[in-house]
Amino acid sequence: TAAAATPHAATSLEAVLVRTLEQGYIPSSLAELVLAQLDRLTMQESQIIKMAAAVAVASPAGARFERSVLRGIYPGRANEVDRCLNSKGVRRYVTQLTGGAATNDLLFTFNNPSVAEVIYGVMLSAQRQRLHAQIAEWYVRVFRLRVDEGLPTDDVIRLVAHHYARSAEDAKARRYLLAAGRIAIARGRYSEAAQAFHAALERCRVLEPAAVQGGDKHGLEARSEGRADGCAEGARMYCDLLCELAEVYSRYEVPPPPGVAPAALLQTALEAARVQKEMASAIWSIVVASKP
Repeated sequence: TAAAATPHAATSLEAVLVRTLEQGYIPSSLAELVLAQLDRLTMQESQIIKMAAAVAVASPAGARFERSVLRGIYPGRANEVDRCLNSKGVRRYVTQLTGGAATNDLLFTFNNPSVAEVIYGVMLSAQRQRLHAQIAEWYVRVFRLRVDEGLPTDDVIRLVAHHYARSAEDAKARRYLLAAGRIAIARGRYSEAAQAFHAALERCRVLEPAAVQGGDKHGLEARSEGRADGCAEGARMYCDLLCELAEVYSRYEVPPPPGVAPAALLQTALEAARVQKEMASAIWSIVVASKP
């Protein structure tokens, strides 16, 4: 089981379980066990551990998080984050490691990834989305500092994309997922690139179940976000994503989803480009007609 993944994780959970049983409460699941202990944390400790869970669940390196991220998004003082991370209540859930990859800061890991998922699931969807947007914005600031200092930024862009993908910021999620996908191709991680492009495409709101039910075997309705929302930039993004996916599936031999062919993706991209051109022409006609 996940609880037995490491001796430390197993020991930590067993200790919590013993304390809970001694108090006369018998949990029926891991979730109930975790929630019972969360109620015993202070308000600041509970807030910190939830923020840490939001960072950890989107981490490509496992259930890990950096102290500097929490200090960057916590609304209170930075020393409150340090105090909470060193408290007995929070240390039941997390362990300090060596250094952080993105910021060279203190790195922590949840003793049990399943516990991080439970804590993450306690929060409302809107709260999770808001946290991911704040985390992404913090990593954007890290990205800018690294650019100014001439340091590598690929890993930071990847983290920005991961968190915006879990936020409600559709436009930013598309932009950074596209960038992360292109970085993945440059590094030879073609399956990861396909996942990023497809996630960005979903944020364009063009993958519609109705298209499949209506007989579109590729599951892609031949229209762009530009036609739906009157946004030419969205149409261009849509075309770029379709072309990137077609290239990944054909040139780099990444297996496409069932029923999706690279040729169909390109055909849909051409249709979207035609719509974009027609829309630009229509807008230009309005501008010309409005001139005195």
